[in-house]
Amino acid sequence: MEANKIIEQVNGAILTVISKFIELKKSGTSFTACCPFHNEKTPTFSVNPAKGIY
Repeated sequence: MEANKIIEQVNGAILTVISKFIELKKSGTSFTACCPFHNEKTPTFSVNPAKGIY
């Protein structure tokens, strides 16, 4: 397998795992949610699989 394909698979798996614990909403190329570690009403937790930022 090429390294890029492996990275894509890992990024997809991370997104799947995160979405099992918190509700992610698409926001452009990223996903946002309320931080699971704090009691908040506005989303501050972001996931950007294209950039590999979680």
